[in-house]
Amino acid sequence: LVVDRMTVEAPARGGEYAEGLIGSPRLVNPILAQSNDVDMDLSRLIFSGLMRFDKDHRLITDLADRYEISGDQLSYTFYLKQNVKWHDNEPFKADDVVFTIASIQDSQFKSPLARQLSGVVAEKLDDYTVKLTLKTPFAPFLSMLTFGILPEHLWYSIAPANADLTE
Repeated sequence: LVVDRMTVEAPARGGEYAEGLIGSPRLVNPILAQSNDVDMDLSRLIFSGLMRFDKDHRLITDLADRYEISGDQLSYTFYLKQNVKWHDNEPFKADDVVFTIASIQDSQFKSPLARQLSGVVAEKLDDYTVKLTLKTPFAPFLSMLTFGILPEHLWYSIAPANADLTE
């Protein structure tokens, strides 16, 4: 049997994915899931972040197409992938990123990520560009941006106090 050395195996689209977990899901919400391993695993399967780790544990872009870091390492500008849609066919946009970060920073949400993003200013530059500004340089900042982004159009009307109760 001769195997072409240029052939790369790739999974077929569709099908099913099964993963065994110990415990029960409670808050399948990427900004609240950090305190429960099952929630965190499910959130990572369901939600995408600006960045993610690949199979070799290298940090790569996910919903961000590319990014730029200012010379003083205080500003991170993310150029978002276009033509990305939520499950309900609404477009993914900068508003979703700004909303997610504001929600994490809102003390009423009680997000375990709040401390990590304390003092970060999220600014929409246009529909597909977001600027994140830090108070002081922080080298591992990009690796903190692997949490899932929430769809603003589905979450904006939910009171932060009710976030852990909503479907």
